[in-house]
Amino acid sequence: MGTKNNPKNRVKEVKFKIYFDKKTNSQVEVAPVYYYGVHAGHGKYMASKNVSSGDLIFDDSNKPIPYDQV
Repeated sequence: MGTKNNPKNRVKEVKFKIYFDKKTNSQVEVAPVYYYGVHAGHGKYMASKNVSSGDLIFDDSNKPIPYDQV
């Protein structure tokens, strides 16, 4: 029987959201990242980034897509 203090039991299964990228016509796994765009006039919020490349995902107006909208 395992206990809650065992480090092997603390591993969380990470599930990424799937986003369909219209520019490349492919599905992309997306992870949340904190975006601080105050100097650009965008504010600060949780944005979406591509898991495999680490790049932010932008909309048509070159603003990062919020993670909640994926």
